[in-house]
Amino acid sequence: MARTNAKAPIVSALVQTVFFVSLAWTTCFLAWVSLRLVDFGYPLLYSALDIDGHIARYGPRNEFKAGFEQTGREQRVALFAAIVDAVHADGRGLRQLRYRDATGREQALLREPEVVHLESVARLIGRLKTASWCMLALLAAALAAMRRMALAPPRLRRVAAVSAAVLLGGTALVFALGPENVFNTLHVWIFPPDEQWFFYYEESLMTTLMKAPDLFGAIAVLLLLAALAYGGLLLLASWRWLSPGSRPAPR
Repeated sequence: MARTNAKAPIVSALVQTVFFVSLAWTTCFLAWVSLRLVDFGYPLLYSALDIDGHIARYGPRNEFKAGFEQTGREQRVALFAAIVDAVHADGRGLRQLRYRDATGREQALLREPEVVHLESVARLIGRLKTASWCMLALLAAALAAMRRMALAPPRLRRVAAVSAAVLLGGTALVFALGPENVFNTLHVWIFPPDEQWFFYYEESLMTTLMKAPDLFGAIAVLLLLAALAYGGLLLLASWRWLSPGSRPAPR
């Protein structure tokens, strides 16, 4: 009996750790899914980041493709949406993407190195999607275990304080190392060494269309805001479900 009591705090701490980790992952997953439905805000960010002016500047300088600067906003937004759809569908359709210049001539949007890189992105998204469903299952299991063990719900103030500390610490670290350095290092770690993932505007309509890395920075902010919103909602729901008043009275 004493041995069981000694293990109880360890088990409780383990369950709560699984809860917090799976909750954090799930909030990011929900944020990603939500923004994916609106093409990560590209139609709004298009004007905010002056992507129109960016394409007007670098479109004519492209060394491999001509006439992209003659396309309009509607066609560009549609092309970005098609790329988003393709990388969420194992890369299918990337080679079929076309744009039409002012003369009506169609050209392939992406070169082979761009397709290869986006196919790698698609595989990465597929793995993260599988991991996210597993994390969602872990979150449900952790909540069920906490309810069964009658563990007190986490205090919202403490969760908020820890979350703020982690967020501010992570942000400070990124800016200390340099956002661009962090971005490049992650690409080196994630993608194959022989794969091109850095493209100059003059060689890639994909990079020009996305005004990378500016667009990625803006999307990261939107993901963070959405994750915080989902995290707050899930914490409130968990707190409500785990509170003593919501549990059935023992018979």
